[in-house]
Amino acid sequence: MYSCVVSGGTSGSEVYLMRVETDISEGLPGFNMVGSLSASVREASDRVRVALKNNGIRLPPLKITVSFSPADIPKRSVVPDLPVAVGIMICLGMIRQDAVRDMLIVGELSLDGEIKPVRGVLPVAEEAARSGIKCMLAPRSNAREGALVSSLDVVGFSNLQEIIMYLNASENRRAVLNPPVKVNPDEIFQYQGDWHGSDFSDVRGQQGVKRVLEIAAAGSHNALMSGPPGAGKSMLAACLPGILPPLSADLFYRGPA
Repeated sequence: MYSCVVSGGTSGSEVYLMRVETDISEGLPGFNMVGSLSASVREASDRVRVALKNNGIRLPPLKITVSFSPADIPKRSVVPDLPVAVGIMICLGMIRQDAVRDMLIVGELSLDGEIKPVRGVLPVAEEAARSGIKCMLAPRSNAREGALVSSLDVVGFSNLQEIIMYLNASENRRAVLNPPVKVNPDEIFQYQGDWHGSDFSDVRGQQGVKRVLEIAAAGSHNALMSGPPGAGKSMLAACLPGILPPLSADLFYRGPA
């Protein structure tokens, strides 16, 4: 019994999609996860086992192997609970494999099956859209974040039972059970008026540092400030948004032009 679910994660500033492959077979009972995983990621196996049990799904006394690929990327900040749980349920015959076609799944599970928010939903959603994925299943509290990528259908869920009902429903029924979240990025990032924070006019002297920050802002460069406490580093950094243009929804991926 084999299944494959697509998820995603971040490694530093890099974003990647991840195949979560699950196999349940005869052998010494166990729950093994492989693929350059940190100790915190391996803890997901216990959360998944208990969350499934508390939702009436007992794992059989078989050998469960879960592989995360690409294996050469260290998985340190990934929370793979939900894709692992869905992969196991596919192996158990509770969900069809084709129900997750062109779909990406992210989310953390509590022990009672509640789906908790995770970090990095927006960059993962952007990468999924670039890769041609059509739908993303995410924690309900993360759904609006992912829905900023307008070319991707993002559906939010609160618990494991909602996921099971959704994936076992027909395409038409899914839109009724849990329609994709819709947001208007232009409204979220609408310019609200003048900047009311600190400004470079509040800083006396430091002409050289001001010039460096102006060049960094104009050219999208990095800037490193070093010096003793009280030199003004934090204040200058706080003034930087005052010379930047307002945020634009064009920063986000909206699909092919």
